[in-house]
Amino acid sequence: SKLWEKSLAAIQKEDFSKADEHLSKLLKISPYDTNYLYKAGIVKLRLGYFDKSLELLESARRKAPDDDHMLMYY
Repeated sequence: SKLWEKSLAAIQKEDFSKADEHLSKLLKISPYDTNYLYKAGIVKLRLGYFDKSLELLESARRKAPDDDHMLMYY
């Protein structure tokens, strides 16, 4: 979707506030999407919201395959 592409572009530009805004909208639409949860967790980490980051990353981890090494790293 265009919103997902905008989120990724904002992350690449290190505009984490804008990425957070886009990802929040995506998670309202699809709250169990592993990619959205993962990227939102990374963005929250970059913004310094550590508790929320852990919550999102843990949700993504529960839904991701066991061999997803990048997710396990975070």
